[in-house]
Amino acid sequence: MNCFFDIFRCNSKKRFVIISPSPINLIDLPELVLETILENLDFHSILILRRVCRSLRDFIDDIKPPSHLTTILIHVQSKLVSVELHFPSGPKSFNGYQTLYIDFHKTKNGCRLEYYKGMRYKVNRVKKFLENEDFVKTAMNDLKVLMNHQKTVLETFRLDIDYYNNTANDFDRNMEPIAQEVLGGFKEILEPRRSPIQLKNFQMTIVRQDQVAQILPFVDSKVLQKIGIRGKKEHPMDSFRIDELEK
Repeated sequence: MNCFFDIFRCNSKKRFVIISPSPINLIDLPELVLETILENLDFHSILILRRVCRSLRDFIDDIKPPSHLTTILIHVQSKLVSVELHFPSGPKSFNGYQTLYIDFHKTKNGCRLEYYKGMRYKVNRVKKFLENEDFVKTAMNDLKVLMNHQKTVLETFRLDIDYYNNTANDFDRNMEPIAQEVLGGFKEILEPRRSPIQLKNFQMTIVRQDQVAQILPFVDSKVLQKIGIRGKKEHPMDSFRIDELEK
């Protein structure tokens, strides 16, 4: 991707005139300059730049400019992973939007993605089909990119693992391998971090205590203000011991 900069100088009459427009490759800029540019971009622009060339993608993945996320809400079912992302208003929003929804649907021969910006199911809906791609792996790969760029404190992180999402409200036995894949994916994302992820409000809907233990140890306890762990209203989880989380 080539960026064009107008080069100005001040003449004797103190007017700005163009010397010459010259094409400059973005990746050839000094690292400090490029890092400053990336630090001030919204995350939508950063994701676009990652696709420009391998050198730029590697640079972005190395310095990890902030995503500016404020909230991550995830709902997991046996055939669907729904992600809701909140961004601040103003220049750090996601291309002008404060809310982004991403649905990862399981299909017979791949994964169907549905994006919504602003209001779910109403405006700015985009569909994309990924042939032979697993919906959970696709979701976790996207979440990995987002969370690797998370440098500020999250207001809320919520993960709902829904074993009772069918009409009859029966236990979905197909959920267990999906739940394990999601939880294992989060461990792979959070464990290598140089420092624990910082967030104020941690929420999970689960059926067993060991599911919490796969994520909570990687949260910065010095920043954490609130923990909410629950089962479904009609199907409360097994007995919960807070002291087990401290081990």
